[in-house]
Amino acid sequence: MFDTMYEESGIGLAANQIGVDLNLFIIDISGIEEETESVHIFINGEIMESSGESWFEEGCLSIPDVRLEVKRPEFIQFKYQDENGTEHIEEMRGLLARAIQHEIDHLKGVFIVDRVTKTVKMTVENDLK
Repeated sequence: MFDTMYEESGIGLAANQIGVDLNLFIIDISGIEEETESVHIFINGEIMESSGESWFEEGCLSIPDVRLEVKRPEFIQFKYQDENGTEHIEEMRGLLARAIQHEIDHLKGVFIVDRVTKTVKMTVENDLK
């Protein structure tokens, strides 16, 4: 998964994006935001709480060359298991919180075009044809 994500210059990848039916995704925002851990593996993730909202431009490996302004909560409380099966509950903000929400959307079959206005969605769909 990491090879695929890095090859496409992504910062996150959900297992179902590469045909793997697992509730798992990876994120690496090193080089973009200073993190104590550069690589994150999230298994069985669940957003417990969220608050605040902001708009931010997002891209997606599933729809290359498309960047859209997407509104998401700024803060999340996130429960997940790491690669060792240890459960964590953490408060996340910033790019990491946004990337987690983006990858959770993928696991639910939701794309960034599903989070914009109908007009923007129609424009993007026409551009992709």
